[in-house]
Amino acid sequence: MKALSKNAGVKGVALAITFLLCLNAETDRMVEVDCAVPLQYVNLPDSLVQMGEPISEAQVRVIFNRKFWQLQPGNLVALIDLAAAGRGTHRFTISPEDIAIPHDRKARVVDIIEPKRIALTFEPRIRADIKVLPVAQGAPGDGFVVFQEPRVEPERVTVIGARSIVERIEALGTLPIDLTGLREDRSEIVRVDLTEWEGVITDPIEVEVFYDLEKIEDRTLAKRSIRMSPRSGTRVIPDSLDLVVRGPGARLDEIPESRIRLSLNVEPINSAGEFSYLAEVMEGNRIRFYRQLSDGTTEEVALPDLEGAVQNLPDQVVVVDFSPKVFRIVRGGS
Repeated sequence: MKALSKNAGVKGVALAITFLLCLNAETDRMVEVDCAVPLQYVNLPDSLVQMGEPISEAQVRVIFNRKFWQLQPGNLVALIDLAAAGRGTHRFTISPEDIAIPHDRKARVVDIIEPKRIALTFEPRIRADIKVLPVAQGAPGDGFVVFQEPRVEPERVTVIGARSIVERIEALGTLPIDLTGLREDRSEIVRVDLTEWEGVITDPIEVEVFYDLEKIEDRTLAKRSIRMSPRSGTRVIPDSLDLVVRGPGARLDEIPESRIRLSLNVEPINSAGEFSYLAEVMEGNRIRFYRQLSDGTTEEVALPDLEGAVQNLPDQVVVVDFSPKVFRIVRGGS
């Protein structure tokens, strides 16, 4: 019994060693699997741009130690060296040596299943200074208007990208700036919108846009003269009118009142006589004159209709009303 007890410990140790050896033999077995690995493109010269959407992954066959089964596709990456690339389309071969394996993984790639070769197209990378135009949405609050063109700082950005794309860009917009209900000046830092231009970047990527708002006001310009063409043998009664104009206060202050007049073309009247006309405001600071018949009714399409233009008003100032509304035009010395 003492002999058996004495050998029990030795036998137990031997049994444990045998178990561990068997376990190690099992886990040291090599296994082979097919898996997808991402492609990473490296060392592209700064003077080139890779065009299009390149292939993003490759199917490979890997052999590795069973006990490193935790190896996942994310642990592998195929490095495609583009150092030798040039303008145009080039073909690159993917080899097992291109697959980067973490140093602590007992594995190796034995085959590239697909694709074995890939075609990539490259273009020269160029730079261009491009103007930035602000993009707004919504309208300011009632009684307010954007005064003059909004300012952008910087006015131009450097656009960097493939030549075939950059050379087509005439101007770039910003992401939309909301002006809804605005009643005071506003500035906003906003990104340049590159939605339509794939693969292009800008320096800087943001600009600051300044909007100056002005309150809309009405102003009366009294006794503005009516100048007729041709002048010879023709006169209009009355020979002036009071104009009501509307616009930003700062624009109204710019009005050169002494130069504001109505230019009226009376050439369509080809017969002598005295003719009564009614008048109304039209778009574009124009005034339409149309015939009034003897019975007091109006004839919208009767000839000759006349049209006058209010001259020398600043931008953003429009005619909204005037008086009087009835005129007599005398031709042929009557």
